[in-house]
Amino acid sequence: MGRIAIVLVVLLMGAHLCAEKQAARESSAQTLSQGGGERIQVQAQAQAPAVDLVSRAVPRITPGTVIPADGPPQLWSHLLLFATPTLSAADLKDAPKMASDYARMFKLTFLANVKKNPQSNRYKLDVVARGFAINIRGKETIVDAGNTFGADLGVFGKRILDESEKILDNDVRIVARTESMWLIDAQAVMLWAGEHKKMVMRHAVLVNPQSGQLAKFVWLLAKDRPGDYVPAEQAIQLVPPSMREERLLSVRRDKFLLGVPSPDAFALVRIPQGRAVAYTAELQRLACKRQFTAQQVLDLEGQLRTIGTR
Repeated sequence: MGRIAIVLVVLLMGAHLCAEKQAARESSAQTLSQGGGERIQVQAQAQAPAVDLVSRAVPRITPGTVIPADGPPQLWSHLLLFATPTLSAADLKDAPKMASDYARMFKLTFLANVKKNPQSNRYKLDVVARGFAINIRGKETIVDAGNTFGADLGVFGKRILDESEKILDNDVRIVARTESMWLIDAQAVMLWAGEHKKMVMRHAVLVNPQSGQLAKFVWLLAKDRPGDYVPAEQAIQLVPPSMREERLLSVRRDKFLLGVPSPDAFALVRIPQGRAVAYTAELQRLACKRQFTAQQVLDLEGQLRTIGTR
């Protein structure tokens, strides 16, 4: 069942089981306290906002959260993404029924919460979180293996869901964050030049500190060489608010052995689409960094903020 769990994540997010090891961070980082007693490492930066460069899993949405059809759920300010895996009629014939049924059962969901500081009158990006939703009695509801709320997941559903959650924890990582931007990398299997290829899908979520306006960007990176990543496309995507995506998939029949899929049996056909923004030289330099310094994170945020508020 572990193979099917890998496929589920590939279908929904593009995550791949073999996450790359995170490099050691610079010794100039200092430790600050955060609410709840959590200790985080931030790069020392005189007269600049704190930048968190510690790799960490994206928080999970609380099971039982209902995703409305017309906006974010209670206690959340924004729906970022609601992705429903979709296969063509031809691809459905190529994929064993059990694998395709489980893959299409769960919808990857991303939420964000923006908060306003009453003293400074400025907004911050408080949290971004993710979860799997399933239709339960007509309502799209966040579930996990321990909280399925009576949903019919079949014989293997709970185990597949549990394994898939663990894979996302390992392979979909926050790589940098400030009070107003989270940068998230997902290891992805993409349909590229007719092949299923391992790539990086990078996400940036930003809030305007003055207005509270939220913007989300996605771009695709190739990791074919040492050093920084290479842009796989000529533009990044500024995706629309509250995006509900039909996530189109590619299936390779030769990647199944006795009905069990390999990790690259399925691939995403494209990244989420919105307004294409062509790379400038400076945006490309920053957007393709494999490892960031604090200043590079702030510079990238500045570049994206200019685009997102046009």
